[in-house]
Amino acid sequence: MDAGEKVGHIVSLYCCFLNLIKLIWSLVKCYVARNSTSCVHTVHHEHILYIRNKDPQSAYALHILNNRHEYGPLTDTMSLLKPIQKPSLLIPYEQLYIQRFHKSGRLIQEQHCYKQNPLYQLAIDHTLRNSPPTAGSIPCT
Repeated sequence: MDAGEKVGHIVSLYCCFLNLIKLIWSLVKCYVARNSTSCVHTVHHEHILYIRNKDPQSAYALHILNNRHEYGPLTDTMSLLKPIQKPSLLIPYEQLYIQRFHKSGRLIQEQHCYKQNPLYQLAIDHTLRNSPPTAGSIPCT
C-alpha cells in the first residue's frame, strides 16, 4: 500500500426502538456505509449531524426521522463490517453488504439495494454455510 493511500471501512449504522414489552432497546434495521478515511468516527458524526439538521442527504437520517427511531453513541449504534486496504474495493464491498442485509430483511427501506449481483449472492451463501456466527454479532439471516 502506498503511503498516500488511505485505509477505508465498510460500517453499519443501526437504528433502535424501545421494546415496550421487554423494556429494552432493540436493534432492528441497519444502514451500510463506506468511509474512505482512516477514522470510522467520521461516518457516525456526519450522520448524527444529518439527523440533527433534518438533512435528506442521508438515508440513515431519513429513516431515523421518518420512523421516530432513536440513535445513540457510536459504541451502541455502529459496527465495523470490514476494514478495506485498497480504496478501489470500497464500492464492491459496500454493495456486497447492502445485498446481504437486504436479503435478510435487515436493510432500512431508505437505502437503495441495487440489482442483485449473482457473484455477491454466491459469496453470501458460501460465507453463511462455512462460518459459525460470532458471539455478540447481529445475524444477517
